[in-house]
Amino acid sequence: EDKVRVSEVRFRRLFETAHDGVLLLDPGTRKITDANPFMTQLLGYSHDQLVGKESFEIGLLKDEAASREMFQKLKRKHEVRYEDLPLETKEGRPIAVEFICKVYRVKHHKVIQCNIRDITERKVIAEALQQAHNELEQRVEERTVELRTALSEIKTLKDQLEAENIYFREETKLKGHFVNIIGQSDGLK
Repeated sequence: EDKVRVSEVRFRRLFETAHDGVLLLDPGTRKITDANPFMTQLLGYSHDQLVGKESFEIGLLKDEAASREMFQKLKRKHEVRYEDLPLETKEGRPIAVEFICKVYRVKHHKVIQCNIRDITERKVIAEALQQAHNELEQRVEERTVELRTALSEIKTLKDQLEAENIYFREETKLKGHFVNIIGQSDGLK
């Protein structure tokens, strides 16, 4: 009995101090039977306001049909996982959460535990990073076009310079030949 009490205290403390929201649900009624303090703080509900409600009533899985579908999947697979689920707080502020529900047994009774992690900040950072990446890609593309244009202009100028160089070489060769001079004097020769 002492070991059981120590174990219960230990797990109650873990439940109460977890930095993820935790909901315990009754598999038969699908109603919330317990919620940890982090969950109440995350959603803005008191513990008493959460207990007895269904998940869709607190802005999770938005409607009853989605909630039923999730519970059907939970019955079949004993686990449901959503990587990015929209959720609303009591005040209507939208947040993004990672949602994991599992079914397990406690003294021959089934219990559903849902862990909910707020990923709003991570999602905002990822979106900002993606936007910065897209802007950088656009800048690189613009600079590439500018460089290609500059290289084309340089090639044109190079070709023109080579043509002028050939012309001036021919002119220089012709300047050394005095073919049109008429006369036989020593000075002219």
